[in-house]
Amino acid sequence: MSAIPNLLAERYASKAIVNIWSAEGRIVFERKFCIVVMKAQKKKKKKKKKK
Repeated sequence: MSAIPNLLAERYASKAIVNIWSAEGRIVFERKFCIVVMKAQKKKKKKKKKK
């Protein structure tokens, strides 16, 4: 199964932007975002216990 090329992205977007919004780029971003959220929740939980 091949991906349908995004002609507008190929023509007008930089390679960095195309990589960010590619299927793989979105998955990597989502995983990194989840890790940041979990770390923030853990930090908040530690502060709450100290009170």
